[in-house]
Amino acid sequence: TIVNIILCILSFVLAVISVVTVVITLRQNSKMIEESTRPYISIYLGETYFQQTITYLIIKNYGTSSAIINDFSCDFDLSKCAHNSDIVPFAHIIGSNLSPGEKIVYPIDIQKLSNDPKANKLNFLIEYNSSVKSYKDSIPLNLAAHFDVLHLRASTKGQEVKTISFALQDIAEKML
Repeated sequence: TIVNIILCILSFVLAVISVVTVVITLRQNSKMIEESTRPYISIYLGETYFQQTITYLIIKNYGTSSAIINDFSCDFDLSKCAHNSDIVPFAHIIGSNLSPGEKIVYPIDIQKLSNDPKANKLNFLIEYNSSVKSYKDSIPLNLAAHFDVLHLRASTKGQEVKTISFALQDIAEKML
C-alpha cells in the first residue's frame, strides 16, 4: 500500500506539472498569434527629390490587421512645419482606420524646423485598437538626422528630361 500511495502521489505531481506546462504553452502560443496578427503603426520620414527635396511625414500600418486610431499627439506643434497653415499634419486622424500596409502621407517643410532646437527630436504618442485589443506606442523621430541630407543627381539638358531623370533616379534609390 505504501508503494501504491507513493505512485499515486507521483502521478498527481506529474499530472499537475503536465497541466501547468500545457497552460504555459497555450499562453505563449496565444501571445505569438496575437503578435503576428496585430496592427503595428509607426511614423517615419520619407523624402523625394525631383527638382527640389520634399520631405513627408508618414504614418503606416505595418501589421496584418486593421487599426482604428483612438488618440494621436506630438510634443511639437506640427503646424510649424506644414506647407499650408490651414492643413496641419494628422489633425483629423483620430477615428481613422488604417488597413494593413496603408499609409497616410503629409508633405512637411523640414527647412522650417532646422533652426528650431525643439524640432530635433519629435515624440509621438499613438493609441489604436484592432478588433481584439488596444495598443499604445511612443514613437521618437529624430528629424535632425534629415536636416543635412544631400541629394546628388546626374545633370541633364532641358527641364522636362531633367525632371524625368530625377524621378527615375529617385525610384532607383528607393528600390535599393
